[in-house]
This record gives sequence, C-alpha cells and structure tokens, in this order.
Amino acid sequence: MDGSALFASLLDPGERLLWTGEPRKLIFAVAGGNFAILTVGLGYLFGKLLRLQRTPLPLVLELELVLVGFMLVGVGYMLGTRILRAWKTAYALTDRRLLTVVGWKRNQMRSVPLADLDAVKTEYRPKMGKVLLLRPRGASKPWVWAVGDVNGVRHLIESARSAASSQAA
Repeated sequence: MDGSALFASLLDPGERLLWTGEPRKLIFAVAGGNFAILTVGLGYLFGKLLRLQRTPLPLVLELELVLVGFMLVGVGYMLGTRILRAWKTAYALTDRRLLTVVGWKRNQMRSVPLADLDAVKTEYRPKMGKVLLLRPRGASKPWVWAVGDVNGVRHLIESARSAASSQAA
C-alpha cells in the first residue's frame, strides 16, 4: 500500500504527512488459524461420533449438531468479516492529526486532532503483542494501533504533538 497516495486526498491544505502504516498482519493470521483449528477439531469429533454410532441419533442430538454447525458458520462469518475489514485498515500521522481509514473501499475515515489526544500509551495484549493506545479526549474506548514499530510511532506522535503545540503558542 502506498500510504501517501491513499491519504493525499484526505489532507487539509498545508498539512504534511509524517507517517503511514498498517496493522501487523500476523494478528489476523493467528485469529483465523485459531478458528480453523476449532472448526476442524469439532468437525473431526462429530465425524468420529457419527462413524461410531450404531443406532440412530435421538432427534435432540441431531438438532444440537445442526445448531453447532450454524453457530460455527455464524462465528466464522463474524470473525471473517472483521478480519477482512481490519486487513484493509491504514493509519496515518500528519503534523496536525491522526487518521484511520477502514474497509475495502477505504470510505470509513476517523480523524482526531493531535491537540485533542490524551497521552499515548503502549500496552502488551496477549493475542496482539505490543500495541499503541490512543485515546481522543472524551472517548470511552481508545483507538488500538497494532503497528510494527510501536515505540517509533509513539515517539513520532509525541514529537508531532509537541511541535503542533509549540506552533499554536
């Protein structure tokens, strides 16, 4: 992905693009792999039960197997769409704000001015590794950026914030 081309149309006049990036792709591979292991394991277990079955299954058990199948399809759909949506996420830091563009068509954009950003924190999350937590003032949940160089991006954001505040003063 060429971040400068993607975000060029979103920049205000005079705004400079300092950094662009994407989430680490390994996170999505792990989530998809975990679901695949669960699905294959349950399929193997159900297949083994059906092969060992000597008499017809009671109707209740047949319905339960069908419901578990529907549940797996539903969870797979929800997880799959979330992974695909996040796979097409891009981040940008300008000298004035943070931008996040989400979705296949890149039509969902979130923006927060650097002046409206609380302290930038890093946190380790078991399935995601080290991530950036960016909380816009007044927001209940922080933005989570799972970028490759967490410390480098955090330093860039802090530098851009201090430069923006010194220009405003």
